[in-house]
Amino acid sequence: MHQPIRWHEWGEQAFAAALRDNKPMLLDIGAVWCHWCHVMDRESYDDPEVAQIVNDNFIAVKVDRDERPDIDSRYQAAVSAIRIAYPHSHKRLCSMSPRCRSINAG
Repeated sequence: MHQPIRWHEWGEQAFAAALRDNKPMLLDIGAVWCHWCHVMDRESYDDPEVAQIVNDNFIAVKVDRDERPDIDSRYQAAVSAIRIAYPHSHKRLCSMSPRCRSINAG
């Protein structure tokens, strides 16, 4: 599937881009088996207007929670601390500073 959002992998390259461009990062943590992750992809990320907003204002990072459970657990803790997450959601969406500090999560 091709989405118009310029996704980055979690890592130094994404962090360097966020610092260089002085943009927050949009961290999307999902799973291939997650129904709501596919809904989000289809209803939001495939939309050219949404993609332009994300591309213009964020460094977008997509993480598969099954491949990187360490990242999933770290940001699940942040989501829980902020207390705006749905309790049984497999989808994690956080905005972060270029230095990986959570700004908002849900």
